[in-house]
Amino acid sequence: MASPYRDPKSGVYYFRMAVPKDVFPVIQKHEFKRSLRTKFLTEAKRVFPAHIENAHNQIELARLKLSGVANAQLNPKDCVILAERWYERLRDEIEQTGKLFYCIGYVFRHEGLRRSPAKVESG
Repeated sequence: MASPYRDPKSGVYYFRMAVPKDVFPVIQKHEFKRSLRTKFLTEAKRVFPAHIENAHNQIELARLKLSGVANAQLNPKDCVILAERWYERLRDEIEQTGKLFYCIGYVFRHEGLRRSPAKVESG
């Protein structure tokens, strides 16, 4: 089984996993690599499984795209599952970094969301 990789210079643990050759055209990278943002092995082992699951989900989605099945209609149950995974990913990111406003800004920039103008009420 895969385990966290410790950078010899910084001591920070990383998640690393090779991308299968058959999905490289979709994923466009040779490996998944992400900092686990800790220098402690026990903490790295705690967050590591989520990164493995995320990588496997990306590989599965890439294979669906290559097969042409990825354009299938989503049913309400699929939408709920996707929303739950997105929420869990964002929650975990906020808990790991403590950067609530950074994560919210990231969502707005990368998810194509637009902020509505804030209404200022005088009191």
